[in-house]
Amino acid sequence: MGNPRRVYRDETPNVKFDGAPGATIADDAWVWEVARDGGPLWDFQFGGVGTLHVLVYGGNLDAALELAAGVLEEEGWVGHLTSETEMQELYKEAAEDLDLTLENGRLFDDEGEEVDWDDQLGNEVRETAEADMTYTESGWLTSYEWAVREIYPPDPLYGAGVVAWATLNLLDTLDDETDEEVTEILASTGASSAGIAEVIAAIQEE
Repeated sequence: MGNPRRVYRDETPNVKFDGAPGATIADDAWVWEVARDGGPLWDFQFGGVGTLHVLVYGGNLDAALELAAGVLEEEGWVGHLTSETEMQELYKEAAEDLDLTLENGRLFDDEGEEVDWDDQLGNEVRETAEADMTYTESGWLTSYEWAVREIYPPDPLYGAGVVAWATLNLLDTLDDETDEEVTEILASTGASSAGIAEVIAAIQEE
């Protein structure tokens, strides 16, 4: 994995589920369990100024990044992912810097002899091309155009995300918690009084 920018913008975005500006929560059935256990929230920020937030509850950094990149792909925010064509250009430039030629995925030296990607020169091409990139299964990310903050409760963003998720999904995942227990869990995440009231109202409406 490439090294992300360690930059964080201090404002707390509104949490959305429909791709609107703000923070989008990765589709994860374990948000409530993670919040109840006090697990981590990964706040990923994408773009040159970090204005697109994707929230992932639980897991380690690698797994969370895969989920966040999946959101970029699913929402059609592919401008944050490097295309295969762009990656091929990076490999081509790296090959040329080593006096190699890249043709149809194959490397050749200046005498026309094929160079194996697993040889020293092939590895140098790969390492040079991928130096500023981070690989995910959804596509490559430019490493200096994403950042992440690991958050533990209580925290306003952590709590806002749980409230937004719980309002729509909590009834499907409650383990017989009472309203008082739900209130206590939400308060422990850093959720606001208004947010807690919103969740309780949603529960009582059912």
